[in-house]
Amino acid sequence: MAGSRTLALCVLLLAAVAGPADAGTAGRLPAPLAADCGSGVTGAGFTAFGCLSGAGGTKYAHPAELLVLRANGTYTGYHDSISEPNRMARSTTGEVVAAHNDSIVRVTASALTTLVSQRQLDQLFPGSPGQAAINALTVTGSDAVFFRANYYAPHAHGCGNIRAELTAGGRLKVLWRSGTGLICG
Repeated sequence: MAGSRTLALCVLLLAAVAGPADAGTAGRLPAPLAADCGSGVTGAGFTAFGCLSGAGGTKYAHPAELLVLRANGTYTGYHDSISEPNRMARSTTGEVVAAHNDSIVRVTASALTTLVSQRQLDQLFPGSPGQAAINALTVTGSDAVFFRANYYAPHAHGCGNIRAELTAGGRLKVLWRSGTGLICG
């Protein structure tokens, strides 16, 4: 199974390197960029990668980004303003759900759509100065999204966690909340 995924990834990356370049943000994927992008999550007609910044000092230097590599070899990079890696999970509809820039987004071959904004997530942490990270992202067979968010505790007392669900109908529910004093991140 792992060998099949590795072979499929190699074929996609080879297609990206050999594929035609489009105007704008689409184009050929340089081989050094692929080295900083992990194994990716496959959706319908694309693979999404959580790329760390890398290749500094070379012509391939790039910022951290969520990279969408289409089956035809073109790609689009969505800049990360947060240094945390993008957590991703595949949905049953062939889309990918990702934690991106302190939000939860739906990824398709052509766009990112915000499912839960940073502002909405910040409201789940009353009194907190903000999020530290989004962890443990999963999508169920009914397309409900579960995630754990780590948040800074008020008054500099470490961090806390919540476990939340975004129902298939779009309702955001907090399922569990930890105490504070945990390690952030």
